[in-house]
Amino acid sequence: ADLKKRQLIKNQARASLIANCGVKVPAFGSIVFPPSSYRKNMNTDELLPPEADLNVEWVFGYGGLEPKRNSIPQPGCELFELQSQEITFHSGAIVIMFDPTMRTQRFFQGHDDLISSMAVHPDKVIVASGQRGKQNSTICIWDSGAQPAEWSPSSTSNEKQPSKKTKEITRLLLPGQSSGIGSMDFNEKGELLAYVTNVGNGSAGSSLLQIWDWKKEMMLVSAKAHANPVTMCRFNPFQSHDADEVLEDNRCYTLVTAGLRHVKLWVLKKVEHPLDIEDRYKNKGKKVLKPFG
Repeated sequence: ADLKKRQLIKNQARASLIANCGVKVPAFGSIVFPPSSYRKNMNTDELLPPEADLNVEWVFGYGGLEPKRNSIPQPGCELFELQSQEITFHSGAIVIMFDPTMRTQRFFQGHDDLISSMAVHPDKVIVASGQRGKQNSTICIWDSGAQPAEWSPSSTSNEKQPSKKTKEITRLLLPGQSSGIGSMDFNEKGELLAYVTNVGNGSAGSSLLQIWDWKKEMMLVSAKAHANPVTMCRFNPFQSHDADEVLEDNRCYTLVTAGLRHVKLWVLKKVEHPLDIEDRYKNKGKKVLKPFG
């Protein structure tokens, strides 16, 4: 009995020591514990890294519609089909690409916090995924590797196909938007990316609609979307601009945003800055007339 009691006390002390050494990871809401050979105040320079490594093999779950927070509906997870006929969606901080035929999964792990929205380029290869952050939100634009392998006369049906690999193209930092992205979308040609920030509850601020030329990493316009949460942002999918027909400066884009008790239609076009117009009229010695409304 005394031996069992001493062993119990020893185990409790050991468990308390390990618990005190644990590090809490906010992104996962859990505690990561040190190796069993670790002792408090040890010189970690003498420790060797573990021989084993961890890799994601399968993700169970789906980042669906989140529960309401303070009676405000939160946007859920989108489902998209890639050029390889894989289904892509996000769960936590991972984007999953699921092949329903082969029953396999691939992953993009370029995020370190909860992913709140994503969009797929019209070519169905490039993907944009946005995450929240403590101070800034981030949008990762990456190549999913979903394009089919090029055929060559020397290739055979029994030849092993190269494995698909993801590659990050660029990363957009959104200062001051810590709540993440509510929704995003590419335009019909894929050169513009529009998104709405995942804030706006009537009292803590308003959601913002911003449009980027993502290849140049340049924001083109920013506007207040709505005081209520905005859960959907889409370009007009039936609007197309061909370079031979419409010059870039004359192109016009239409968008729609929707959310809690509202729907808004937007028109995006390039206009001359009001200050430039005023200076132009002043140089001609003419009085500036303010437009009505």
